Amino acid sequence: MGIELSNTPESFRRRLAGYSDPLQQTEKDHQNRFIGACKARGWRYVWHSTKKRSTANVGTPDAIVAARGLTWWIEFKLPGEHLSPDQVVFSRQLAANGIKMHVVYSAEEAVALIENENL
Repeated sequence: MGIELSNTPESFRRRLAGYSDPLQQTEKDHQNRFIGACKARGWRYVWHSTKKRSTANVGTPDAIVAARGLTWWIEFKLPGEHLSPDQVVFSRQLAANGIKMHVVYSAEEAVALIENENL
């Protein structure tokens, strides 16, 4: 799974216009843009900065976001990447408690996940 730009709406491509090659963005680039979107929308979040080694529980997803009356557990991956074994375990533990961990491949996908949720 990943972004095939030729199959995306023009509005999506315009959002990526500031990047010379959107497919070469790092996971950190996507996370930073997503956190900026959270701030702009007033969504509360927990984000484990990539500037230093995380002290979060092993396997914890990159962002936990409270918005629109719900909480999302969101893990960012680049196209072709998969969850680590620790992340798979964490995701299964969440699922056992009725919680879904979402894997997304861009900031825009993460924002759309939250904005398009039917409440």
